[in-house]
Amino acid sequence: MVEVPGAVEIPLVAQQLAKHKQGKVIIALGAVIRGETTHYDYVCQQVSHGCQQVALQQNIPVIFGVLTTENEAQAWDRLGGNHGHKGMDAADAAITMYSVLQQLVE
Repeated sequence: MVEVPGAVEIPLVAQQLAKHKQGKVIIALGAVIRGETTHYDYVCQQVSHGCQQVALQQNIPVIFGVLTTENEAQAWDRLGGNHGHKGMDAADAAITMYSVLQQLVE
């Protein structure tokens, strides 16, 4: 596990993990909660696009488990509340993607 200071830094760390073969799948977890400015929109776009670019360029699944919510209550609802547990969903997706890719090379 690697912690970063903010969501925008996730893609660079994911890229370095992939580049140095630090796993078969990368799971990017975090939360971006809308504030009073448009900063939220830029952050969400950069993080999601960056993670996808890492996946395609480094040929490794990068599971996007970053919550993008309007408020803190929505984030908590997605961490075991009314909307399931998105961290667990990300782990399930990682296992599935690893399995799918293994089948493609066999």
